[in-house]
Amino acid sequence: KARRSHLSTLDWEILPHAAYLPDPAPSDYHLWLTVA
Repeated sequence: KARRSHLSTLDWEILPHAAYLPDPAPSDYHLWLTVA
């Protein structure tokens, strides 16, 4: 909550974001190849 109140003093717009992305982005495929 402290972070959010500090951002409000900066007059920045706080955007909502998705809590879960079901599919990895195409740019993340190299991460899965190194884990496998």
